[in-house]
Amino acid sequence: MERNKLWRIILVLLLVIVSFAAISTTVVKAPKDGGQDELSWLRGLFPGINLGLDLQGGLRLIYEVGVDDAIEDKRDHTAEAIVSEINEKTKLKDVKIKSSKDNNYQFDLIFPNSEKQHSAGVQEILKNYRRIVVQTSEDASVTHMEIKDEIIKETEEMSIKQAVETIGIRIDKLGLSNTTVVPRMANRDIIVQIPGVDEKQISRIKRIIAQTARLELKIVDDPGSRDFFTKNVVADKLKELSEKKDTSVILRREPGSGHYYVEAKNKLHGENGLQILQKFFDGVEMPENREISFQKEQGRDENGNPTADITWRTFFTFKSAGITGEYIDQAAVQFEQQGGKPYVSLTFNQEGAGIFGDLTEKNVDKRMAIILDGKVQSAPVIQEKIGGGTARITLGSADSFDNIMNEAKDLVIVLNAGALPAPIRPVTETTIGPQLGDDAIAMGKYSFMVSIILVLLFMVIYYKGGGVAADIALICNGLFIAAILSGAAATLTLPGIAGIILTVGMAVDANVIIYERIREELRGGKSPRAAVDSGYKRAFWTIFDAQITTFIAGVVMLQYGTGAIKGFAVTLMIGIITSMFSAIFISRLVFDFMTRKRTDHLSI
Repeated sequence: MERNKLWRIILVLLLVIVSFAAISTTVVKAPKDGGQDELSWLRGLFPGINLGLDLQGGLRLIYEVGVDDAIEDKRDHTAEAIVSEINEKTKLKDVKIKSSKDNNYQFDLIFPNSEKQHSAGVQEILKNYRRIVVQTSEDASVTHMEIKDEIIKETEEMSIKQAVETIGIRIDKLGLSNTTVVPRMANRDIIVQIPGVDEKQISRIKRIIAQTARLELKIVDDPGSRDFFTKNVVADKLKELSEKKDTSVILRREPGSGHYYVEAKNKLHGENGLQILQKFFDGVEMPENREISFQKEQGRDENGNPTADITWRTFFTFKSAGITGEYIDQAAVQFEQQGGKPYVSLTFNQEGAGIFGDLTEKNVDKRMAIILDGKVQSAPVIQEKIGGGTARITLGSADSFDNIMNEAKDLVIVLNAGALPAPIRPVTETTIGPQLGDDAIAMGKYSFMVSIILVLLFMVIYYKGGGVAADIALICNGLFIAAILSGAAATLTLPGIAGIILTVGMAVDANVIIYERIREELRGGKSPRAAVDSGYKRAFWTIFDAQITTFIAGVVMLQYGTGAIKGFAVTLMIGIITSMFSAIFISRLVFDFMTRKRTDHLSI
């Protein structure tokens, strides 16, 4: 019996010592100036407790996910895939697509005639796409299609989930810790919480999070630009501006070629060049598989220094991308051999390298626009087939080396993290100051200390010696909870503190059940030692049943709750486990000492 007590004492002492060591990494902060950290070896085992957004302040952002844009992309890609398969398998080269402007999941397939529309080959291909699209109706030579409801729902859910994953990767690459990215499916938005963020970093963080990073390499249709800009409605609009002596949009010709484009300068007070061009092309019907892309050009003086003049110009490109960023294996910052200017190098994966090689081989002597989020970064001429699957993005819009370098680093982060499946738009932004967090910590400490003191006093006054045993178990319980949170590098929030305070009451409740059982046994005439032994045995399953039901509720909250509820659930579940051990194991050990010599009386 004495040997059994000895190993229990040793176990409790070891747990207490380890708990104090674990808590020390939270109490004693690592030096911020890079000095020697005497607890560095211990932090590897116990990283310490982190404070949540509500305790140390930080940034809370809510972004709306552009699900409709993702559905529209799904519609367009599906339509293009159908037409491509029809062209390949039935040799029909003149099937056209007309997407609905009023509904982002409807489109029409326009055939040369009704006979080709109802040919066996076409119908078989459409049948293969029934999982994705449904035929709503048809007219002579026109088949009306729309994306199925289940595919729309699937696209919506995947867009939000992928956005959460992508944003999380970008935040991790920025070196920010203890952040949470939580989706709200019903609202189609995402909550991003970044505790302890430096105010100087906020604008950069928001820019990197919100950047779609959709990379597309498109061939420029320079020959087609002549007719587009000189022989249709665009020419009429340019002529109308000229008659009004309006020089906001100017037609230009590439030097030494017959290729055309238009440009617009930023106004000193008013619209920028991009807005002017977008308004100019509003309502202009584009030729099949063609679109207008825009590039920002920085004005410079005779010495090459940047000026305040900024011009936006157009590129007449094919709408279908030759290759996209999904084939990128790695992006990295490199430096030009002459001048040392930073640029972003792209390495495509094996499949992408093959696609890129074929693309460059078929379009030698043509320009390839490198487009990021709809903006042309550069448009180099393809001199020859480019093997090896490498490309580069030059960054010429920044004013200084440092700005270009920072822009390159940020671009590498978003490209390596992957493009967002749909654009995101900021809904609300809340900056929580550290002073608010300090107040929350102070109130949390105050409420915690008051609750502990009241419970400790109550147990001693009501249960006398038994209350002392319960108090020792309660203090050990608090140490164990803090140690587990420290070892798991958990993030503590106000709801988490509430969970800890609740477990204090639950831990004492277990002792109350045990002590009332012991009192019943004493009133039945049993000796103190026999009453203690019987009381603990008979109360165990009552305590276990009560705690397990609460633990199950915690599991449900952890699985389906949001960030605040999860914080409460984690501390609650940890507290249930430690309180069971403390109330039954440690308090019993204290009672064994109390009844070791005295067999006629028990202070309870």
